[in-house]
Formats: sequence, C-alpha cells, structure tokens
Amino acid sequence: MLEVQFFNILFERMRGIDRLMPEINRAAEAVIAAVITGGRFVVYDENGQMNGESSYRCSGLRLPVSGVDGNGELIDVIAKDVVIIYSLLPVTEKSLVALDKARIAGCYIIAVCPKTRGEIAPPGRTLAEYADIHIDDLSDAEGVISPKGWKKSIAPATAIMNNMILWYIHGTIIDRMLMRGMVPGVLRGGHIKGGNKWNKSVVDSLYNIRGW
Repeated sequence: MLEVQFFNILFERMRGIDRLMPEINRAAEAVIAAVITGGRFVVYDENGQMNGESSYRCSGLRLPVSGVDGNGELIDVIAKDVVIIYSLLPVTEKSLVALDKARIAGCYIIAVCPKTRGEIAPPGRTLAEYADIHIDDLSDAEGVISPKGWKKSIAPATAIMNNMILWYIHGTIIDRMLMRGMVPGVLRGGHIKGGNKWNKSVVDSLYNIRGW
C-alpha cells in the first residue's frame, strides 16, 4: 500500500538526518557566535510557517526571529545576523531574493532545502549552491514514491523533513550553549495552560536583557 511505502521511506529519511550532523553542528556554532556578538538568528520561509513551528505552536528555543514580512520577503538584516532559509524547492524567486538581500547585508546564510525537483537539479542559481551551509532535506521536491504508470513522483516529504531538521538544529544549539555555560530561554507552547504568561514574564524578559 502506498501509505505504508511512504511512511517506510519517511522513517528511513529521518534516520538519515544523523548523516547531516557535520552541517547541523556548523549551523549551530554559527548561530551561537552570532547571538554572542549581538546578532540575531533570523528564520525565513515565504509563509513564515517555520518560525511558528519553532516557537509558538510547538514551543522551542527563544532565539529565532521571524524573518518574513507581510509580503513574503526577508526583513531588514545586518551583517551580524545568521539567516536560515527553509524551502520546499531547490530555489524559488522569493527565496533567491531573500538570499541575495542577506548576502548583500553580509549575513551568514544557511539553507535547508532539497537539491532536486523531479530528480533534476534546476538550472541557474540555487539555494544549495549559494548558501554558506546547505543542509539537504534528503528528499526530492516532487515526491518520494513513483507509482507504476505515473509520469511524476508523488508524496513529497520535504516539509516533514525540514521540520525534523529544524528540531535537530535547535536541539544542537541548546546542547552547545549549555556546554558554554549559557542557559537559553525555551518557550512553553502557547496551547499549554500558562504558556504565554511564562513566555512573556520569564523567557521574553531574559531575551530582551541578554539578547538570547
């Protein structure tokens, strides 16, 4: 059955994230170096969903700053910032504009995205090629299953894999901050009783004082 095949492939890809730890470790170190020196950890995707995933909805590290404005474009950034760009495709027009804006500002850029669409690397510039660190989400943009008789693959896994990689990155940041004697603020989910009150009175207050 296709659903069983999809989940088997997905779990295999998730286990494969361990192979990405060299890039994830480098990304975590870049973020910590930025916040220590007054920079920000700016999370960009065209719809702003990844920043919500990393904070309010599922709780998480109180470092990411939403990097998307009301038009789906990257907010103003400075050279001290680290910008992480999440994409479900190897490149999109808006993600490339965001990358260029971050590059001109002098930011360190991390891209989490697939390399291919339809098993083909797109021509021209891609996020993987032009970011300082590319973390491959181990999935083709169109899908991971090729049913007999179908011209295109189906069941994309990029969104799920990007979320998994997000949590790997955040967990690694927390581990490495603790190794430095830095205790990062961690948000409680907004859906938990008292979560928003805790976030505003404790975690946000610490963030405003320390910058992390």
